[in-house]
Amino acid sequence: MKAAVSPMMVNDNVVDVSVRPGARVGAPGLVRLSPDLGYVRIINEVTTIAAGTADARRLTLTGDAANPDGTRQVRLAGDAVLGGQEQFIAYHVPEPTRFAEIAFTHALQGAGVGVDADRRAATDRDRRVADDKTRSLLVEHVSPPLSEEVKVMLKVSSNVHTVHFPYLVGAIAGHEARNAKQRGDELQSRLFRQAGLDPNPPGASEVKYTPDFFIGFLRHMARQPYFHAFHRAMPIMGRDGTLAGVQVDSPAAGHVYAKTGTAGTTSPATGKPLLAKALAGYIELPDGSWAAFAAFMEQEAASADLLTVAGQALGEIATVVYNETSLS
Repeated sequence: MKAAVSPMMVNDNVVDVSVRPGARVGAPGLVRLSPDLGYVRIINEVTTIAAGTADARRLTLTGDAANPDGTRQVRLAGDAVLGGQEQFIAYHVPEPTRFAEIAFTHALQGAGVGVDADRRAATDRDRRVADDKTRSLLVEHVSPPLSEEVKVMLKVSSNVHTVHFPYLVGAIAGHEARNAKQRGDELQSRLFRQAGLDPNPPGASEVKYTPDFFIGFLRHMARQPYFHAFHRAMPIMGRDGTLAGVQVDSPAAGHVYAKTGTAGTTSPATGKPLLAKALAGYIELPDGSWAAFAAFMEQEAASADLLTVAGQALGEIATVVYNETSLS
């Protein structure tokens, strides 16, 4: 199930479900929700199994159903290994409006503010006060700067934010409400043109770009006044984000600021799984200068474990550049 995107999102419209093994083999798993707002009830069918048990079941969510009040219930099945690590699975909220309503009610009640839980009564009251000019502003939320949102897209690599960012650009910067995505794409093409790049490069419709294209874009960004905020929003190799566990002990750790990329398709020639891994960004060289780089890998593989190996290999490539530069 894919995450729903809505004008208001709480926790990216996801409830994080964590599972730990019980105290003994055969005991139910221990389930915890975050945020635990009462929006979804988990029917726990997770079983604690002995280490080394063959054919352990993966965690799965099934039977998602709505209750009359708009809350949900879903079954969680799978196995948790006795003494094993905590596991996580995401429950994607199907009705973001109700989820946000419950979260807001929960926050108000936690602050000692009374809330009318009768949704129909609240709707009627909203109609009555819609034209009431005597109402006063009680609180105002000012969003963080755009640089903080960029961190979510780059450092955390949140696809929910990234894929739908063109809609926001088109609606806000492009002042286009009806065709926000199209307008966002037009503004992106204009940015590429200003950077001296092909505004509609081959493969762009499938979100596929070449390493050379990335190098051109990265060089353009390095000349902009907001470059510092841009590169700081990227994962830092061996330190944080999606590169936290890559080349941790490398001399280049802490000096490579780069965005990861992962994709999985099927080879049209063989029909076998085709895995791709990418890394593009900047290397802060020992002399204080910066080098833009982009490295992509693609290979047939029977297991997704290759992606971890490929991620480390890309980090090694960045390390070689860093080391060779320091020795020259």
